[in-house]
Amino acid sequence: GYVQIYVRRGLRFEEVVLGKGGPCVAARVRLDEDEGAEGLLVAAVHLPSGESSGKRRQILKDVLSALGDKGSVVVVGDMNAKDEEIRDVCKELRVHEARYAGASFGVRFGHRYDRVLFGKKVWAESHLVGNGAVSFEGSEFYLSDHSGLLAYVDVCDSYDSCAKHDVVAAR
Repeated sequence: GYVQIYVRRGLRFEEVVLGKGGPCVAARVRLDEDEGAEGLLVAAVHLPSGESSGKRRQILKDVLSALGDKGSVVVVGDMNAKDEEIRDVCKELRVHEARYAGASFGVRFGHRYDRVLFGKKVWAESHLVGNGAVSFEGSEFYLSDHSGLLAYVDVCDSYDSCAKHDVVAAR
């Protein structure tokens, strides 16, 4: 029932207050010393499970709207949504997904519920981490029903350039 963002010591950031108080926290992380630079907006969500696609979509829409500029934004977390739903949401909200191989939820179920979505001035790649069983006193178990995701994120205006060669070079 909790969503958290951890920021590495020494990195400057400020909390972004979201209006509806949904299952989300957000921060603007300053990536350079330039006070005028917009930084990267990072939001962490835990969306409702089950047959709640409309509610999940509305929460993501509200989060992206509250964050303002969709250009330098990353939304991460347990989105409890299948691939088809996320594909439609990305198209509607004009964000991309950092896809990864494998499943992040339920070893037996094989769902990709944990996601990394990013805006037009960002590129992200994600990978599963910590998805192996742990052995203790002869028993094997998993620390969670979810595997963690590691995302490599790059922020650059070139990703949103109108010049095709800029976008190709950046990616």
